[in-house]
Amino acid sequence: MNSDHTRTRTSRRKRGRPSRSQASERALKGIDVRSCDPKVILQTIAMDTSAPASARATAAKALLRAAAAVRAPEAQSEEQSAAADLNERALVLLRGGRAT
Repeated sequence: MNSDHTRTRTSRRKRGRPSRSQASERALKGIDVRSCDPKVILQTIAMDTSAPASARATAAKALLRAAAAVRAPEAQSEEQSAAADLNERALVLLRGGRAT
């Protein structure tokens, strides 16, 4: 039995396994992250069949949002107007059909 009750606990990380920050630092060594194109990275993830489905879907969603942001401002304005109308209709339905 250990009589030393003041012993400090160490982290539960396996010995020899690098921390997340150490692994990231090692993986990105020699890569200029400022020169990376995020769209290319997202496209690579979305098309990688060995990647988890959730990662591929998230990458595809991010690409769709980026493409929508680039569209003409008129199209965005129309979409925002349609979304506002839909939101207003949903609020009316939630109030039991009563308008404000």
